Amino acid sequence: RPPCHTIAESPREVLVAGKALLVAQRGQTLEKAYDTASAAMERGMTRQVAAEGISAFLEKRPACWACEDFEVERAVKLVCEGVAVVGASANAARPSHDVFCKVRNFAPAYAVNPTCAEVAGAPTYANLAAVPSPFAVVNIFRASG
Repeated sequence: RPPCHTIAESPREVLVAGKALLVAQRGQTLEKAYDTASAAMERGMTRQVAAEGISAFLEKRPACWACEDFEVERAVKLVCEGVAVVGASANAARPSHDVFCKVRNFAPAYAVNPTCAEVAGAPTYANLAAVPSPFAVVNIFRASG
């Protein structure tokens, strides 16, 4: 199983704290970096996500990150208000093309791509500000590599 799947399943607050730790450690001596990491781990152990993660491990069950469930539910509700797909491709073989086509089957969808005139028969817009209708979600694709 690729590490990216494990990372993607981690609670957002854990990922944000981890990134903040890396930024804080930049330029520190090894000893100071260890001290910074120790303090971050101590703070992390007081959070609800830590309690849930430890409980799940001890009970041999998958962790249930309630905050993500709420966020996913909220995002799904927002989709019906419109989705701007930044980087939607005219190339049907690209994932961004497929996502754009699937989204527009059940919600207003706007292709944002300054390099092509249309995606799957729909007009494209050069940037988010050029989209003529309101939207609540932005899905961003970027070039791989």
